[in-house]
Amino acid sequence: MSHPFTPVDVPEKRVVAELSEDLVESLARVGGAVGFEGSAGLDELTDHLAALTEPTTLVLVGWQRMAFAEPGAWAALRAVLERAADADENFVVLHGPISRDGNAAL
Repeated sequence: MSHPFTPVDVPEKRVVAELSEDLVESLARVGGAVGFEGSAGLDELTDHLAALTEPTTLVLVGWQRMAFAEPGAWAALRAVLERAADADENFVVLHGPISRDGNAAL
C-alpha cells in the first residue's frame, strides 16, 4: 500500500460515496458510486471493483462516522478498498471531508 502522502496519478473520473455508521448502507453507497446496482456484501464489492474497466477515483466522504462508530466494519471496508487500489493502478481511493458540505457530522 502506498504511503498516504505519496503522489499518485488520480483518474479524472471521480465518484463520491458518503459513508454512514452502517456497513450495509455504506456498502450500497460505495457500490452505487462505482456503478454497481443492488445490494452488495464485501465479497460482491470486491468482485465488482476488480471488474471496473474505467479508471476511477473514489472519494469517501464521512468515513470518520463509520471509523468511530463501527471500527471493525470500517476496517473491513477499508481493507476491501485498499486491496482493490493495490491491485489496479487505475482505481484510487481518497478520504474526503467529514460530510459533503464540510460540516462535522460526528
